[in-house]
Amino acid sequence: MVMMIVSLASIWTYKDTRYYTLRPKLKEYVFSHNKTVVIRGQYYNIYIRLRREVRSGEQTGFHNVLPTFLLSRGWTNVGSKPYYHLLLGGYEIDARRISGSSTELEKLRKLGQRIAGNLNLK
Repeated sequence: MVMMIVSLASIWTYKDTRYYTLRPKLKEYVFSHNKTVVIRGQYYNIYIRLRREVRSGEQTGFHNVLPTFLLSRGWTNVGSKPYYHLLLGGYEIDARRISGSSTELEKLRKLGQRIAGNLNLK
């Protein structure tokens, strides 16, 4: 019941359509909710970031599962793989994921640099 209320509250909170408008010639961005401008800012306040996430890999047996006290000390499961994705973020805007997840760190890094270069976000 509690989860249902939390889910409905998050749906209500994020029901508005968000618009991200980049204007390379003016070197500015505009972030809007339902066509109401929330912020208009300069290009140096917006970025593309590479974000890491950890998912558990295939569990081949009980040896791959570590106790909680070891996980809290920085140990990871043997089957865990780091996944990465790209985010568009900036001052006073909601971060937006702009790529899928991948284990190919260098390929995603190059993709992020190309996107930033093509949009003049450097």
